[in-house]
Amino acid sequence: MRPASAAGLFFPDIDQLFLSVLGHRSVVTHSVLLPLLALAAAPPVLARLPRWVGPGARAAAERSAAWFMAWFLLGLAIHLMADAVPLGCRGYALAKLPALPPVSRPSSLACGASLLWYAANAVVALALCEWLLRREGEAVTAARYLASGVVLAVYVLVNERRPILLPVLALAWGAAALVARYAVLALARRGSGGG
Repeated sequence: MRPASAAGLFFPDIDQLFLSVLGHRSVVTHSVLLPLLALAAAPPVLARLPRWVGPGARAAAERSAAWFMAWFLLGLAIHLMADAVPLGCRGYALAKLPALPPVSRPSSLACGASLLWYAANAVVALALCEWLLRREGEAVTAARYLASGVVLAVYVLVNERRPILLPVLALAWGAAALVARYAVLALARRGSGGG
C-alpha cells in the first residue's frame, strides 16, 4: 500500500479531533467532499507556481498531485467501504451532520442513510481514483483492486473482528470496482466521441 493510500485510509477519523462540531463518522470527513475541494483547488494553486518553474516541472507537479490524490482516494474508499458494514447500526456507526456549538450538537443520519452515504462515497472515491489513474494498463488496475481488497479485508478484521462480513465485503468491493471502472470507461468513450 502506498503512503498516500495509508493517509486516505486513516484520514476520515480526524473527525475525532473535532467531536463537538463534527461527531465521529462526520459526513464532512467520511466522504469525498474534502478531496473534491482539494482537486478543485489544485489547478489554481499549481498555476501560481513561480515563472522560473518550467513547463516540464509544472507538468510533473500536476502528475504528482493527481497521483497522490488517486492513491489517497483509494485509501478513503477502503475506509468508507469498511464503515458501510458496522458492528451495529447506532451511535458511532451512524453518519453525523456537523453542529454549531454551543447551539447544537452533531446529529445522526438514519441507519440506512448512513450506510448508503458510506457506500456511495466509497464508489465515487473509487471512480475518481480510477479516473486519475486511467492511463494504467488493465493488469495494473486489476492488481490495484485485488491488493486494495486484501487491505480492506485486513482492515475490517482488525477493526470489526467479524470474519463473517468478508464475503459481503468482497462482493461489495468487487461491485464498487466494476461500477467505478465502467463509469470511467464510459466517460472516456464519451469524451473521445466513441459510441
